[in-house]
Amino acid sequence: NCAVHIVMETVFDINENYLSEKIFKPIVLKQPFIVFGPPNTLKTLQDMGFKTFGTFIDESYDAIEDHDARYNAAFNAVQQLCKQPLSSIQNMLQDRRLGDKVFHNYEWFYMQHTLDKVVDQLYRDINGCL
Repeated sequence: NCAVHIVMETVFDINENYLSEKIFKPIVLKQPFIVFGPPNTLKTLQDMGFKTFGTFIDESYDAIEDHDARYNAAFNAVQQLCKQPLSSIQNMLQDRRLGDKVFHNYEWFYMQHTLDKVVDQLYRDINGCL
């Protein structure tokens, strides 16, 4: 029943690549997403082989390094979606290009090399806390 998943990452106000399990939830649910996270979160995902949704959602927020400005820009992207008529959102969700991206992300996530990267990063994060 969710058109676009809004991901609230564990940390927001750092300037380093950080992905938690939260970003992978919409991927396994085959949903487009907007992420409130550190700068370049979407770029990090793209570098890993995932596809994001710039064709449908303004993703310019991802490159903004100022934390307050990035938050405001991501919030604006959510507001822009909310202002669209339901029929427009339904058309977006039925667009083959969006479907291809969410299916690609789902398949890519379950490939062994991707799972290895994700598990390795979670292991490093846990080890860093100890």
